Amino acid sequence: MKKGLVSIIVPVYNAQKYLERCLNSLFNQTYKNIEIVAVNDGSTDDSKKILNILAEKDKRLKVINQKNAGVSSARNKGISEANGEFLMFVDADDWISLETVQVCINNIGKHSMVRFMMQYANDEALLDIYPCFYNDKNMTISAKRLFEDIISYKVGGHCVYYLYRTNIIKDNKIKFLIDIKYCEDLCFVLEVLKKAVTIKIIPNVFYKYYTNFQSATQNFESKIRNLQSLPKLREKVFDIFPTKYRDEYKKLYNQTLLSLLLDYYSSFSTLSYKNFKENVKKINKVIKPMINEIGKDNFNIKWRIFIKLNLLNYIYLLYLYMKIYQKKFK
Repeated sequence: MKKGLVSIIVPVYNAQKYLERCLNSLFNQTYKNIEIVAVNDGSTDDSKKILNILAEKDKRLKVINQKNAGVSSARNKGISEANGEFLMFVDADDWISLETVQVCINNIGKHSMVRFMMQYANDEALLDIYPCFYNDKNMTISAKRLFEDIISYKVGGHCVYYLYRTNIIKDNKIKFLIDIKYCEDLCFVLEVLKKAVTIKIIPNVFYKYYTNFQSATQNFESKIRNLQSLPKLREKVFDIFPTKYRDEYKKLYNQTLLSLLLDYYSSFSTLSYKNFKENVKKINKVIKPMINEIGKDNFNIKWRIFIKLNLLNYIYLLYLYMKIYQKKFK
């Protein structure tokens, strides 16, 4: 590994519309000692062409092509090709502030990781900051504390708002799980935290998370796959957790399931009742066993109503509830 070098891994799949915006935010970093490892995951659009053109202009961009195998496989390939002392992940439709790497390097010291903030964005504007227990805080915490805060739902478990020491990942052979399609980075982050010591938390809102309702993560087939992968996610994460955290993770898993489901139904509520009903029926076939397993966790009234309507399959009432939810809770 090259001392001081920061490897930024960018998994790319059919991202021609956003790729230059993402890569320009990396080329123009105020910290220049970087390499960008872009893994083209079998794109069928012009992503490969764009990558090759940009690689000619800036030799810090390394382009790797592979057959389509998913974002986890692409990130793993990027890790294996990374030469830097430090490592970051940026998705191809997102971007980061120009001072991100420099500020992280300034703060890493002897810490295992630096964690910064994330903000939603679309084509028109920067939107809400991703909710986090650490908002506006500049502090050092133990990896154990961050692990516990993730599983207690105080902070998110995404992989993209960190600067990592590469040796923690490579020496411990930590990889993304390729057979999980939703929250795949949660398992990765938790595995890293098991080997980390301290994390520097900084309040800077550096990561811009692009919300695109036409993207692969938003279409109906992908919604079904995400839900289907949740039991496997639970099984994998249970393997990571010490026994004393199992009850906490069960709560996290249940909350993740309900939040995902609520988000999906909310997006369907803009459709006609007929289309809403068709989508909910298809999803119910997948989630009914999971909803039955949730049990009697201490949810607030919003969630209790939502769970009850799902269990009783009251689709019209669920439709009305989502209309109300859109107005009252959002």
